[in-house]
Amino acid sequence: MGKTTVNQLLWKLKSGARPNRFRVVINLPQFITNKARSNFIDNAMLDGGDFIKGITKNIPGVNGKIDKALHPFDKGGISSSAELNQIELICKSASFPEMTLNTIDVRSRGNKFTVRDTVEFNNKWDVTFYNMETHNYKELFEQWIYQVNKFDSSDGVYTEAEIAEYMGNARVFQLNGPTDITASYEMSYLFPTNISSIPLNTETTNQISDFTVTFAFSKWKRI
Repeated sequence: MGKTTVNQLLWKLKSGARPNRFRVVINLPQFITNKARSNFIDNAMLDGGDFIKGITKNIPGVNGKIDKALHPFDKGGISSSAELNQIELICKSASFPEMTLNTIDVRSRGNKFTVRDTVEFNNKWDVTFYNMETHNYKELFEQWIYQVNKFDSSDGVYTEAEIAEYMGNARVFQLNGPTDITASYEMSYLFPTNISSIPLNTETTNQISDFTVTFAFSKWKRI
């Protein structure tokens, strides 16, 4: 094998996945109230470009430009899909799911052998969103949690259809440029379990506030 030249190394690094090039799409469950949808959509679509510029102008090195790290898509963050339950929000950070193969140590005749056990994954997913002045992004997830808390099965047995009423799914994409998708993951049977607080501080003036939503999900896969 020949030595890797500097140019080859630079080319490989250039083609590496960038952590700031991603896109998150969330499919809301069926029960999200029409009011919550309407409030969210009306405010998110209203002057969405101005909201995006307001965020980017406070990020060092961006200065009001549409930055790839934010991925503002059509209509101020709403998916161009005709289905209102599919939304795209402006994310500050997210992650791809992890996987762990557990092992068991077996001892025989003084020797230790390591063999495979079960595969596990952390079924919690944290996503940090930029906060709008109207707090509509946050309100959407608040409504989701409120509705989950109200959800109940009449006979104590949950069918797949009933579960689908409060669970959604999410997809996170690796991008190579504004729209070129190079990898995709989907998390299913997903719902929010926690919405972080939003600290306030009179001395913080050149920053957009954000909040983190923790989701629980049951499985994930590459798509």
